[in-house]
Amino acid sequence: MSLINVTCPSCGTALQADDTKEFAFCTECGTKIVLGTPEEEPVSTVETAAGPVPQGGDEAILASLSQALKTEGNFVTNLAGVNECTSQYDRWIYLIGRFKDALGSLQSDVSKETAINEVLAFCDSISKTKISYATGETGKDGNAVTKTYSPDRERANAIKDAKSFFITRFNNLPTRVALSEQLNEELAAANEKVNKLKASVRNTRELAKSSEKEFWTENPEVLNRKRDAKFGALKFLIGGIIVVIIAVVIAAVKKVIWVYGVAVLLLALTIWLANKSSKKAIGKIEQECFPESLKNQKALLESYQKELEAAEIMQKTAQEKLAAFDATRK
Repeated sequence: MSLINVTCPSCGTALQADDTKEFAFCTECGTKIVLGTPEEEPVSTVETAAGPVPQGGDEAILASLSQALKTEGNFVTNLAGVNECTSQYDRWIYLIGRFKDALGSLQSDVSKETAINEVLAFCDSISKTKISYATGETGKDGNAVTKTYSPDRERANAIKDAKSFFITRFNNLPTRVALSEQLNEELAAANEKVNKLKASVRNTRELAKSSEKEFWTENPEVLNRKRDAKFGALKFLIGGIIVVIIAVVIAAVKKVIWVYGVAVLLLALTIWLANKSSKKAIGKIEQECFPESLKNQKALLESYQKELEAAEIMQKTAQEKLAAFDATRK
């Protein structure tokens, strides 16, 4: 092994590199430098990873950052010594700094959101990656001893602070703030409409009940007709129940299992018919005898109830949209 003189093409720092390696990293700015033959000029292959923010709009900047992630995304997990491990972290931190700089050049919030999502995923990958390095010692089994590298507090905090920075920027992007305000306004409007309709339903129902009670008091003959209608429905229901009981008894004596199923269906049908006939008869009496003012109150109550059902659906939709948006916050 011999050392060769190399000049960083990014910052101009002079350094020495091992000529048996395929590449080296600048100790000042972290630029990755491909090492050629002695006759060749060393070439930087990470202009997108460590060079200046490219010109050409959001698309070019995002392409450059994505290429940088691909270049540095091949995590080296087996390194020769602690110094290489710290250099690896320094390159990652420098790359994260590129994303910070790029946010100032990106024009649209969509592009900024894309860049932030990429760099946060990159930070998560770093935190999950375990780097092992050779200590230079040999174990009792004759194999080289390796250890897992843990970054010092300064480097660990640098990545932690960077994540906090990007999360804050993400949540405060103007378009996201505007969307959050819009969704909250939609929910507030839906809540207000639901509350008003609930109050209208409650007040109209109380007024209709009071008017109806007064009507029944003043018109006992109509009230008797209503009671007769209910009694007729009740007699029909009792008759159906008696038939069902007889069917069940026969089924038990004859041990015919399927009759039990018929009995259950018959009971359900009897209840439904009794309820329907009762409502129909009472509705007819009310339609014939109620004054127009009471009919109007009933119609208004029904209208408010339908509006309330629609408003509650809109309220639920607004809640779900806001919950889905909040779930995308970092």
